[in-house]
Amino acid sequence: MTDNSHRPSTMEILGPTLSAPVGRFVLPNGLTVIHSEQPGGLVAVQLWVKTGSIHEAPMLGSGMSHYLEHMLFKGTRTRSAQDITAQVQAIGGDINAYTTFDRTVYHIEGPCEGFATAMDILCDMAFNSVLDSDELAREREVILREIDMTNDDPDRQLMRRLFETAFREHPYRQPVIGHKEQFSRIDEATLRAYYRSRYTPDNMVLVIVGDVHIEQLELALDSSFGAQERAQSSAPILPREPMQLAPREARMEDDLSICRGTMAYRVPGIGHPDAAALDMLAAILGGGESAILPQALRMRRQLVNEIDVSCWNPGKQGLFWISYTCDSGTHERAERAIVEEIEAAINAGFSDEDLSKARLMSMTQELDYRKTVSVLASRLGIAEVVVGDLHYPRQYFTALDALTVDDIRRVAKAYLRECTLSRVTLDAECACASASSCQSALALPPIEQLTLKNGARLILQPDRRLPKINIRFGGLGGPLYENEANRGVTSLLATLLTRDTQAHSAENVSRIIESAGGRFDDFCGNNSFGLAMELLSSEVETGLKLFEYALLKPDFRQTTLDVERAAQIARLHEGDDDISDRGRRLLRKAFFGDHLYGISPAGTVEALEKLTIADIEAQYRRLVCAKNSVLSVCGDFDPAELLPRLEEMLLALPDTSFTPNEPAFDGPRKQDIVENMEREQAVLFRSYSGPGVRSDDYNAAEVLDETLSDMSGPLFIAVRERKGLTYFVGASRLVGVNTGTFTLYGGTRPDQVEQVRTEFDLVLEQIRAAGLPAGELTRSQTRLKARRRLGMQSIGSRANSVMLDTLYGLPIQSTADYDAKIDAITPEIIRDFARQYLRDEKRVDFVIGPMSGVKSEAQSEGVEASNAQ
Repeated sequence: MTDNSHRPSTMEILGPTLSAPVGRFVLPNGLTVIHSEQPGGLVAVQLWVKTGSIHEAPMLGSGMSHYLEHMLFKGTRTRSAQDITAQVQAIGGDINAYTTFDRTVYHIEGPCEGFATAMDILCDMAFNSVLDSDELAREREVILREIDMTNDDPDRQLMRRLFETAFREHPYRQPVIGHKEQFSRIDEATLRAYYRSRYTPDNMVLVIVGDVHIEQLELALDSSFGAQERAQSSAPILPREPMQLAPREARMEDDLSICRGTMAYRVPGIGHPDAAALDMLAAILGGGESAILPQALRMRRQLVNEIDVSCWNPGKQGLFWISYTCDSGTHERAERAIVEEIEAAINAGFSDEDLSKARLMSMTQELDYRKTVSVLASRLGIAEVVVGDLHYPRQYFTALDALTVDDIRRVAKAYLRECTLSRVTLDAECACASASSCQSALALPPIEQLTLKNGARLILQPDRRLPKINIRFGGLGGPLYENEANRGVTSLLATLLTRDTQAHSAENVSRIIESAGGRFDDFCGNNSFGLAMELLSSEVETGLKLFEYALLKPDFRQTTLDVERAAQIARLHEGDDDISDRGRRLLRKAFFGDHLYGISPAGTVEALEKLTIADIEAQYRRLVCAKNSVLSVCGDFDPAELLPRLEEMLLALPDTSFTPNEPAFDGPRKQDIVENMEREQAVLFRSYSGPGVRSDDYNAAEVLDETLSDMSGPLFIAVRERKGLTYFVGASRLVGVNTGTFTLYGGTRPDQVEQVRTEFDLVLEQIRAAGLPAGELTRSQTRLKARRRLGMQSIGSRANSVMLDTLYGLPIQSTADYDAKIDAITPEIIRDFARQYLRDEKRVDFVIGPMSGVKSEAQSEGVEASNAQ
């Protein structure tokens, strides 16, 4: 058991962080401004509009807030839709938005040099959008496709039905995106009236976090938000949800492979005195692998594949919900067991260790909110807009420190009652019957690289800004190191390395790391696998002991193998229930054929079912050795103190031979494939060979990928903006060591697949002929460089980046090195890349959707059509 007596309180650790100065003031027009100056050369500008789906009366359920969010990107009196995206990208920024029940948030993140432009753009969108009639019609079709996509997503179906079941009167029961029929009835006049009544300064909060002085902010406000006239917003009165007096349930079935379930209890809102205790109860019951329900339901009783507990309470009322997946036809057993385990825990009481671990998890999460300017801005926005008190985090953690195990037991008894429970499941069909701007640009910490005498490599990056440390081990692995009989073994091995050791059970491993305020995760991709631990720097010795046992002295136990194998198989089934995920899996197999990249790192059900302990041990001996090892450490540590400890661990790795496996791939043969899946939408994938991670063409592929995924890029403009053919469209890459794929994709109506295919042809023909226009190229380069800066804010990202560079035999890239490579890409390089790689004779077109609505080139020209099984 972990000794917690020496640990400081939550507020002793978080106090200085939560006391960091944050400015709040209200402009004469009523708009609230939140400002936190953070060095680092980056800025997040977020506009929080206090309107969402619960405010749409008398058209509740129409999705009007979400519709308006889309339309604000479609042009203002002085900017077209393309201007908005292009100007954001010209400053290296990212722009996006989201709508939820009670708010709509527009946000731009990027280098601080573009701060004033970001402010001006968000202000212009908020107050000067034109809501053009033609754009309204086009975007209506786009959102109808999005609604179809939502209806095809099993997880969204489940949550939608949960809210419909748990709430009878409150607008929470209506989907944020709206019902298709009600959405279709929104007319232009109604949307304009809603816009005028809700988008007023007094109903908005502007949050700015980053490298911006207050003088700069005030100057920018004078010419943007501060120049808007005061107007009075109108808010509907929200109905009060009546008391729930009896349990409710909803059972759904669909063409699925696995059962998804949720059990939700009614609880009070975030402002209630019991809110902190309910959060701790959720963490104790389901916040991590060592928590009560994962241990009982997943490990001991093996009734669920995944289980999680959370407390959702943003308003005056909320839900305490337990989400799980299980084998089809077994949800009733799982539900009974969940109730039994909760009752047993309440009767037995909770331990001080449980509460201490839950507090540490909450504190660690709060520190994570400080990692990036965008996440910190979101945290401040939630405190101001959702809670109504900017200093709520400090009050919350003060209350957290005062909690006792008796408080946790009291709220469990008070709120986890059968009469307030709603049970909802989505199972397989017939399952029930069958069972300066920029004052201080962020410089990465100095990097120290060492190669030990046994060949293991060690990378150290000290960064003392936050009291956390990230330790990451990586090795080459994944599909290239597997065969038909053991597909998925590397992923399973990585998971098992974070479970049992020769000195700890899997439950004890989880309990130790979670009690240290940390996380211990595994990863496995197309080319690598490994372990990643992040925890408070004061707990580094506890973490290193555990990491050392996991790496050097694992204990592969049959019971844990059975549980994790079932979970990995369940995730494969879960992916097959999603049209896009299933399409990508089948496309991959069709594209690569018998090549080892043809199967994803998750493997196949057939191979996973046959894996034994001996197979896991054999893969461990093959991959976990000094010559295939990179250990990367980033965070709050003293290299001189930590280095001997890390060297000792790495020198204990087996000094055996290791040969990288890099089979060649000549590219696919031309194919046109249609796969039947009964859904409301279809997805078209077009895939070509692409360069590997070591190729000189890698950066050109990255730039073109960015351009074709860009909302102001030629693909988006042609397919979605001008024609309104898709809800989502873009590009993606599968990157291998010496080969890969370059894929275009679009989700559309089944009867519009051929039109989307034609637009793909036209866009690619233009790029093969002339490359990219200079403006488009520059925007993509600026975005990529800015995204790297944004991505390198966290210690985990930096540890991972240098670990992968080293593992693949690449030089560790500084931001300057990366920027230079991206800037070196010219329109001619993009043109030559497209001519070399994006060739029609070496492409695979793959369509997945309802066969009755899709006609492929294969069917009309006789090339090839199959079910791609």
